[in-house]
Amino acid sequence: MCARCTGIYAGAALGAIASFVRLKPDTSTNFVALGFSRASRRALFAASLPTVLTLVYEWTTGVTPSNGIRALSGLILGAAAAMIVMRAGAALSGEVN
Repeated sequence: MCARCTGIYAGAALGAIASFVRLKPDTSTNFVALGFSRASRRALFAASLPTVLTLVYEWTTGVTPSNGIRALSGLILGAAAAMIVMRAGAALSGEVN
């Protein structure tokens, strides 16, 4: 498994754990049933930028960034995605921990 994927999986685990600390359902727009508000979509977009930038850098230069950089970019994306999914689940179940 590559460093970026490891970062995504580790970030997802950390994001899911962090969601239990302060989990609030996302009820801010008409996407309530799915838990995807405009703020959630913006956060996911922003969190994906480091990963996209490392990929574009690799593909355009042929140079692979260090494993630490790749893992960190994946960590950010994984954490954000997990937190959004956990909030969506809370919105669907109506529970808040």
